[in-house]
Amino acid sequence: MQEARLILWHIVISALVVFFILSLIIYNQTKEKAFKYYALYNLFLLLYLSTKTVYIEPVLSWYANSRFFALNWMNQIIYNSMMVFFYIHLLDLYNHYKKQTTFFVRFLNINLIIAILLFSLSIVLHNVAYIKNFFLYLFTPLLTIYSLYFLKNVYLLKNTLSKLVLCGTLIYTGFVLFALYKTLINDYSIAPITYLLIGVFVESLLFMTALGFKIKNIYSEKIIMQENVILEKTKLNELKEQHQKELENKLLLQEKILRSTLEKTENEKIELLKSKYENEILNLKLDALRSQMNPHFIFNALNSIKVYFIENNKEKAVYYLNKFSKLIRNILEFSKREYITIKEELEVIELYLTIENIRFNNAISLVFEQLEDAKMTEKRIPGLILQPFVENSIWHGLMRKEGHKEIKIGCINEHNKTGLFIQDNGIGREKAKENKMNSFKKDSLGIEFSIERLNNFNLQNQLNYTFEIIDLKDEKNQPNGTKVILWLN
Repeated sequence: MQEARLILWHIVISALVVFFILSLIIYNQTKEKAFKYYALYNLFLLLYLSTKTVYIEPVLSWYANSRFFALNWMNQIIYNSMMVFFYIHLLDLYNHYKKQTTFFVRFLNINLIIAILLFSLSIVLHNVAYIKNFFLYLFTPLLTIYSLYFLKNVYLLKNTLSKLVLCGTLIYTGFVLFALYKTLINDYSIAPITYLLIGVFVESLLFMTALGFKIKNIYSEKIIMQENVILEKTKLNELKEQHQKELENKLLLQEKILRSTLEKTENEKIELLKSKYENEILNLKLDALRSQMNPHFIFNALNSIKVYFIENNKEKAVYYLNKFSKLIRNILEFSKREYITIKEELEVIELYLTIENIRFNNAISLVFEQLEDAKMTEKRIPGLILQPFVENSIWHGLMRKEGHKEIKIGCINEHNKTGLFIQDNGIGREKAKENKMNSFKKDSLGIEFSIERLNNFNLQNQLNYTFEIIDLKDEKNQPNGTKVILWLN
């Protein structure tokens, strides 16, 4: 009998070591908390069972009569608590029974705090009874009652994981309680530890099977998410191609109209159509500039969102993916319109800044001052005319700035004039020109096209909108950012 128990002990210890290492490796790759708690469970169970060997009986005899024997009971409290935490995260009980699970977790945390205090008291006073009695007469009965209640909820889930956990828990609990009963009545005809070893071994096999299903589910979810990202990217590419074809057809049509009109109309009409044609060409130039920017922006934005999928942060990934989709839809829609309202322009700018800010780990503070005047928000301006200035603020003003970074967008009223302003606290235009990054020429063209579009818009609508760019200075007359104002008078 002694030899059989020793063989069983070797099997269980070997299995626990393997399960501990596997759980750590998988947790390091997936960051799934269920594997972390299962690794801790195996570790403390391994520490507990390592004191049940016959190889170091003289040491164990001293250990059993010393103050440090309190570890025997403390280890049991910890590994049982880790096992419950493992259940909770493996089965996602927070999503199914949030209120009950939260209460149970608090109960376990309170018990762990009490156990640590009693364990310390047992060590200091050389009296193991404090932690022993807490384990036998308070922790174990209460944990058993709560576990039975939770097993009822686990049974109601009725999926593969819940069935495996239910079987493993019932088998383990049965053997543990029987071993505890044998200990309490001093029946050592068969060593009580034998029943515990059998329960641990069977339970570990079932739990590792459950973890296998968990890994399969995790990777299945990641594959589905990646497919959704690819599908969304494909749709965006199709929309872009469709929009490009519409622009090409529109250009061809305008060219035909212009040629026909040049042959039949008077000089005044010719000048009017020429102005309209030049405005269309300008818009096409701007669209061409955006089409050069968009693949780079789309690629980086999708990569930033992809990080959240990899980190299994579903809420943030879905949140930013929705923002990204809305931004692309608005850009495609507004590019077809001659003008949009200030309210619509600010909504697009806010979406654009939110997406770009992901790549800065949300280090840029975005301040949007509300426009209280309803008439102001309904004023019409060329679509996406502010975007080049915002992009310039990010990539030339703030990218190389150390410390706090901020972009402020709002309304301004000065000298009986009203307008919109974009203000950053970046390194300033002079410093940005010294750095001369690769995209400087493209951004300069974007700002020039915005100014030219605004001039054409003024001519067509008999307005006098203007841009003003101000280099900000601090108290020491050092560059302290840039302020761009779109005056609307």
